[in-house]
Amino acid sequence: MLFGPPGVGKRTCLQVASMRGLKTVDLVPTGSNYGERKAAAFRMWQDPVDGVELYGAADLRNHDVPTSGYETVLLLPSRSEYLRRYEECI
Repeated sequence: MLFGPPGVGKRTCLQVASMRGLKTVDLVPTGSNYGERKAAAFRMWQDPVDGVELYGAADLRNHDVPTSGYETVLLLPSRSEYLRRYEECI
């Protein structure tokens, strides 16, 4: 499960992994809000996984991910990009 703020490269990671033969799921288009995306993810996670699946977390939270069988990765922007975005928010 790839976590990170918008623009950090989650979708790019999914595209590269998909081109290399891994099953990937971008959760952004699975719903129009957090609740819908969370429900869609939980439906997907009910089926047994054969091999590796890589998910782009969209706006799911770390505690939404099952604790068994899933690893989480946090992608962060460079320090300069992080500070630029932070300044835009304040």
